[in-house]
Amino acid sequence: MKGLYIVLFLFPSLECSTTRCRRSIKPLGMTLLYESLCPDSQEFLTSFWPVFRYYHNCINLTLVPYGKARFLATLRLANMKGLYIVLFLFPSLECSTTRCRRSIKPLGMTVLYESLCPDSQEFLTSFWPVFRYYHNCINLTLVPYGKARPARGGHVCQHGRPECWGNRMQNCALHSNLNQLKQMQFIACQMKDLQLVKKRNFKCAKSLNIIKSVRQCMKSNGQGNKLQADASRITSQYQFNEIPAIIYNGVLNEDLQEASRNNLRQTLCEIMVKTKHLLPDDCYTY
Repeated sequence: MKGLYIVLFLFPSLECSTTRCRRSIKPLGMTLLYESLCPDSQEFLTSFWPVFRYYHNCINLTLVPYGKARFLATLRLANMKGLYIVLFLFPSLECSTTRCRRSIKPLGMTVLYESLCPDSQEFLTSFWPVFRYYHNCINLTLVPYGKARPARGGHVCQHGRPECWGNRMQNCALHSNLNQLKQMQFIACQMKDLQLVKKRNFKCAKSLNIIKSVRQCMKSNGQGNKLQADASRITSQYQFNEIPAIIYNGVLNEDLQEASRNNLRQTLCEIMVKTKHLLPDDCYTY
């Protein structure tokens, strides 16, 4: 069974004590089976909160933070009285590692980008939902530097000094304690609104509880300048004409670059079929 599971037990009478549910005797039984690091669980539960606040007196809620860890086999639905409905969300909302079970080593993917580049913005924001789906198949490296170049006292960036600040800040965040999924979540948050960089806004770092480490990294005695030097070195290994540059398994292929920018999901899926991370049919179950 795949995905986030919502189990609703609808008893014969759906009653609770407030005037909103005054005709009921027993509250609605509702059980949510979720995972603490599943983005789909996060999306559902945060949207469920205002609904539950309104109807909480009508609902007997049970939250089970366990998910796919062999829990459902022990759920004794036969012992529950009354009518019950079990909703299984579609596989596109799954948080399973089985999607790439055929792979031995994840596909290496490097994205060279700039924090104030509109093309980088377009690519990375569209990449976020694709990466959420395939993240267990990919070893992702994000490098915020692009067409910048080293200069005396620092770096010169294509979109000016604000971009140099943004590149350094995002590099600090990427080298905090975030896993790859959270790294991409942070970058998607940042790139959604380029004004965040222009206004030196730390909203995305704050939302992921890394603002303290990011600020420390960006101080004059922090690691920010070294990380930018490392980003410059990584970027200089590749010959590219456009940013973002998308590199698979250490090779920059112009045809794959163009295909990735035009239809990333399909291109990425076809690559992973060739590398035997996926079977051909997997490209049609997204």
